Amino acid sequence: NVTGNGTTYSVVFATERFDTGADFSSATFTAPETGKYLLSTHLMISGVTTNVTRFDFMIVTSNATYTTQSAPADPGSQIDPMFTVIADMDASDTAIVKIYATGEGSDTWDINSGGFSHFCGALLA
Repeated sequence: NVTGNGTTYSVVFATERFDTGADFSSATFTAPETGKYLLSTHLMISGVTTNVTRFDFMIVTSNATYTTQSAPADPGSQIDPMFTVIADMDASDTAIVKIYATGEGSDTWDINSGGFSHFCGALLA
């Protein structure tokens, strides 16, 4: 019950598959060096009802906020948005994933941060 009625939630991921530079900690990716980074995330969200009017899906970095906004065409009990950006980051800049939803009577959305939801940050150049 983390969002649904106007609450912005910073997504916490439960596990790591690999983190070769120790650059990620539960919710925050820290750029190890200056460059262009591919940042990608996919969330499995449950608790969505037909009342939802819109959701904002964000990757927030130290330099910019990247947002995609949607109103599910056929809302049901689950949605699974994906979002990818190329971000200009300096060494020690951070990136986090946030979700914001409106239209529900309360914060009813749950984010499965286990194997179904993920975040990826990779230096491109």
